[in-house]
Amino acid sequence: MALLILFIFILMSDAATASEARIITQVDTLILAPLEEEHLPAKVISWLQARDFLIPLPWEKDYRKQYGNTLTGSFTGEGRKDCAVLVVSRGAIEDSCKLWVFPQGDTLNPMLVGTHKWNFIGGSHWSSPWGVESVASFAGRIIPYTRAEYLERLKNSGGTEAQCPKIDHEFILLHIVDKGGGWYYYYDGSAWTLLPGLE
Repeated sequence: MALLILFIFILMSDAATASEARIITQVDTLILAPLEEEHLPAKVISWLQARDFLIPLPWEKDYRKQYGNTLTGSFTGEGRKDCAVLVVSRGAIEDSCKLWVFPQGDTLNPMLVGTHKWNFIGGSHWSSPWGVESVASFAGRIIPYTRAEYLERLKNSGGTEAQCPKIDHEFILLHIVDKGGGWYYYYDGSAWTLLPGLE
């Protein structure tokens, strides 16, 4: 009986250690300061730092190298150079994440495009990559999309070109692993709209 109790105690200790290690890993997978995203405009970096925002890394290594949850593109109109950033708050990494767009990379009129909260095991925003249980990465990522890419997805889902909404510049997919997400498009220079989701 004493051996059984000892065995249970060891298992519980290991679980607690693993849990602590996972939390540390979660924090370590964040870009701890927006300053580390060197391609962001200086104004945007200062704006994010002033609000104590952090930029979570998406879960795929190749995608991480390409974007890192910050994008540059024509999201508010053709020919513009806008910045999009997915953020969480320092000290509250399990709270809702926010998608911000900075028109022309300026901070005079930042746009809060969407706020998202999702839960995986244990009520977490974090998920382990396939087959790598020791690593935790943020389960959300933002991806730039064009009309041609959206139309291709629409046709692959059994749709037709006639069903494709009017799209004349880039937009943003907030993809959440295993949970879908949202397709955000800025219509007519006035409002962000969710496009119909595609599988």
